[in-house]
Amino acid sequence: MSNDRLDSWTKGSNPCDWDGVACSNNVLPRGRDQGDAALVVSNISLAGFAPVGMLDRLHFSDLPHLVYLDLSGNILQGSIPSNIGALAQLTHLDLCCSILRGSIPSSIGALSQLTHLDLSNNELNGSIPTSLDLPHLVYLNLGNNHLSGGIPSSIGALAELTYLDLSINDQNGSIPPFIDLPHLVYLNLGDNHVSGEIPSSIGALADLAYLDMSVNDLNGSIPPSIGNCTKLSSLDLSYYNLFLPCLVK
Repeated sequence: MSNDRLDSWTKGSNPCDWDGVACSNNVLPRGRDQGDAALVVSNISLAGFAPVGMLDRLHFSDLPHLVYLDLSGNILQGSIPSNIGALAQLTHLDLCCSILRGSIPSSIGALSQLTHLDLSNNELNGSIPTSLDLPHLVYLNLGNNHLSGGIPSSIGALAELTYLDLSINDQNGSIPPFIDLPHLVYLNLGDNHVSGEIPSSIGALADLAYLDMSVNDLNGSIPPSIGNCTKLSSLDLSYYNLFLPCLVK
């Protein structure tokens, strides 16, 4: 990566003194039952720094204690390297708003501590990997890419999820049931090629406040169970063929 704002990133200097880098104390393994306390890189936040380069220039295997990685709003090129799965302690990953291409590596599913994942506004293609079975994930934004294939049913099992945006992609097939997303507040599947009917399980989303399924190939009737979403304040079902039954006698 190259940028004048990264002049502090020089070989031989202490990474804890670099712009956009924070360190924390951690106990490093030494032998079997003892260890030494040391400063380790735990946070890299370069949002909007506008570095130009490839993600594989970052040696993820050398950052085993990294918890927070934000490279959003930059000019990152190439693909997301598979060795990103080596960041076993990562809880926050934001690579949005760049020009990353290629598929989402299945190794992201190894980031079992992840709570925030934003890969939106890139040029990513291929299918959403079924390995995104991340038990602590709260925020998932894959919007505005070129992702194709069906929405994996495993997304419907992300029990802690509150925010899900898959809009402006090439998703097709039917909508999987969302019965195991009790905390979901925001759901945007707009501007895809999703077909079939809206599943009645949508009514199980008791905390849902925002729902956008516009500009798709959905058909059939709007399930009466959507009336159970009593916290809904924004609903967009425009631009497809739906039959609206009379819900009030």
